Amino acid sequence: MKARIPFKTSNPSGHKAMMEEIRRQCVEMNKDYEFELDSLFLLSLAEKRGYRKKRLYDSYKDVLRKRRELHKYYACSEDKDVGIEYIAAKYKLEHYYGYNIEEIYNRIEEELDKEESNNE
Repeated sequence: MKARIPFKTSNPSGHKAMMEEIRRQCVEMNKDYEFELDSLFLLSLAEKRGYRKKRLYDSYKDVLRKRRELHKYYACSEDKDVGIEYIAAKYKLEHYYGYNIEEIYNRIEEELDKEESNNE
């Protein structure tokens, strides 16, 4: 059986190029996901809170400003994982504002399940 030399060791420049391409594709996929998630968020504000173009625009601008700030902070280092800015946002929301998104998510899921079962 032949000994296997890790790709990183045998071809360091190729490994770096491969990792850069993987990061680029991850960022691209995140962007597509962000559009879908942002659309859902804005649609909910429009339908349930009565937001119209101006308020939707202002709210979305605030969200994108914060996202850009987190992207810039965490994207500056190659050793950081793509998407870590979302973990940071979750942490800040809980640590600074006492809002545990997972706990709230689970509570709302239970409420929605009850609503659906009552409507059946």
